[in-house]
Amino acid sequence: MASTKAISDGKWHHIALTRVRKSGVNTIYFYGVKDASLVKGLGLPVSNDVVMTIGGHPAGAAHAFAGAVDDMAIFTKVLSADEINLAIKSGINRSSTAVKRNGKLTIMWGQLRTNL
Repeated sequence: MASTKAISDGKWHHIALTRVRKSGVNTIYFYGVKDASLVKGLGLPVSNDVVMTIGGHPAGAAHAFAGAVDDMAIFTKVLSADEINLAIKSGINRSSTAVKRNGKLTIMWGQLRTNL
């Protein structure tokens, strides 16, 4: 899934992705505004046994995200546009995230809390 925005200005940007497991609808938000939606992964479970890639691309590294990801969070529910905007303005409420951070190394920084 890709945004409709071509971003190559070297600045930080707020991008959010939501996924509804039952319908398979994935939505990208750019600064809290819906940018693109795609049905993909209908019914796929979330598990620590499945690799999750952020910024990768099935066609290889030449097509992957080239940049840094900071202040990332995975939530226990699908956020609305209003909730995404609140997180932009007020910061992330870490008690509502689905990942317990394990240090600062973002490559291996936590395990999904699947027993919620």
